[in-house]
Amino acid sequence: KRVKGAMADIPFLCHFRRSIEIGNGTPYEEFSHFFKIFDQEHKLEDEIHKVLSYFDNVNLASRISCPVMVTVGLCDNVCPPSTIFAAYNKIESEKQIFVFPDFGHGGFNEHDAHKINFIKRVRN
Repeated sequence: KRVKGAMADIPFLCHFRRSIEIGNGTPYEEFSHFFKIFDQEHKLEDEIHKVLSYFDNVNLASRISCPVMVTVGLCDNVCPPSTIFAAYNKIESEKQIFVFPDFGHGGFNEHDAHKINFIKRVRN
């Protein structure tokens, strides 16, 4: 109850299974590397996803009770947009999302004004 608001600026660690399936490069290629070296038949895959689920933001988002502001770049390979939307859709508190169609992982400097306004609004 003490948290007044949260800004999830390009949230990471959302929907691991989807991120690994569509991820392009670091850090998701590390999973592929792991399976090639240690588990070629993917026998541990379900167990790995179970452990990852404990800190997957998709599974934690419904616990948020403060206002939330989220940003996403639709060309992001680090935090795939569909994974961010999966977590965002689970948030039940007041929320807003800013979508930047032409950007990847950051770089939308004009968004700073939105962040400042959000902080001003929720700090009281």
